[in-house]
Amino acid sequence: AVEPWREVLRLTPDNARAASNLGGALFHLDRHEEAVDAFRHSLAIAPNALANQNLGTSEFYLGHYEAAADAFERAVALLPSDPVAWGNLGNACRLLADHEGRAREALEQAVALGRERFSRQSGDGRMWGCMAGWLSNLGRHEDALHALTKALDLGPEDAQVMAHAAHVHAQSGRVRAAIDWVARAVHHGYSAELLRRSPDLAGLREYPEFEA
Repeated sequence: AVEPWREVLRLTPDNARAASNLGGALFHLDRHEEAVDAFRHSLAIAPNALANQNLGTSEFYLGHYEAAADAFERAVALLPSDPVAWGNLGNACRLLADHEGRAREALEQAVALGRERFSRQSGDGRMWGCMAGWLSNLGRHEDALHALTKALDLGPEDAQVMAHAAHVHAQSGRVRAAIDWVARAVHHGYSAELLRRSPDLAGLREYPEFEA
């Protein structure tokens, strides 16, 4: 998809969506520095929540947590009712010194908005997986495991849900279960590079099974 999106941008250089979509394609190829450039191009054309979200995600996986948090702050300002935007902000802030309060505030807001959404519709596996991650990052591991069970019931073959399972188990100290879910996620097509870059899975890197 990269070259067609580049051609769209050549033909319509003020096309913010095309720039954002180019960034998405580059992100899925694990070309994160190039993805950052594409998302910044999109934002230079027109500020939008999606490009800020995607920029923050790319910066996060590059280990640029402050830049990620800044992008996620802009995303929640543009889309304050989106639980995922708040959850991403909380996930980034919790990795920054002196941002514990903002991290908790953002994660609690994500949980509240997610539950409000679930009260109107049941949600899908990925959304429940996000909820499990937010609860885990708040240290509410039992609640996180309950949400994860719901996620796996709704998306048993979804690689992204499996990646959520790996993170939730890793943060609750269930190392073997976490490694098992890493293997399943990769087998179902999830990016091994994203799992390698995840700060929450850093404790698994000493295990040969994880590297395998």
